[in-house]
Amino acid sequence: MQKKPQISTKIIVTVGVLTALSVLFRLFLGYPQTGNTRYDLGFLPIAAVGQMFGALWGGVSYVLADLVGTFFTGQSPYPPITLCKFLFGAIFGLYFYGRRLSLSRILFCVLTISVVVDLIAMPFALSPLMGVGAYAILVQRLVQVAVMFPVRTVSIWLMDRYIGRYYMEKYK
Repeated sequence: MQKKPQISTKIIVTVGVLTALSVLFRLFLGYPQTGNTRYDLGFLPIAAVGQMFGALWGGVSYVLADLVGTFFTGQSPYPPITLCKFLFGAIFGLYFYGRRLSLSRILFCVLTISVVVDLIAMPFALSPLMGVGAYAILVQRLVQVAVMFPVRTVSIWLMDRYIGRYYMEKYK
């Protein structure tokens, strides 16, 4: 059985830096900046948080990144979307925590996120905000899932392959 990490300054600083990196990836490497679909790499540091520290830290990190990102863009936070972000980060922690990642584990994680968060939770969260039915939003989000599924899979696999050993050894 794996040991749960204790809360330490090192963990808080690491989560803070990766959360800030997620905000930067979302704001500067994201397209478009408005609308109900977004293509960005803000999930990548959150996947690292989930792998190093678990589901709770992954979820909290993505919530913080979402809150900071919305304030920087001049928007106000919307709790249903923030809850979806928590679920997104927590799924990374559930699949990745303390493990070396295989391609099949990454595929199942990204598939779970795509179905549960992107295609089920987010349309219902966005429906009252956009003033249209969840089904209409679901159709639009199918395109986002089709684009982001391979992007997420390949980028998480590359991250783990090239720097995963380093940060997993550092935080054991």
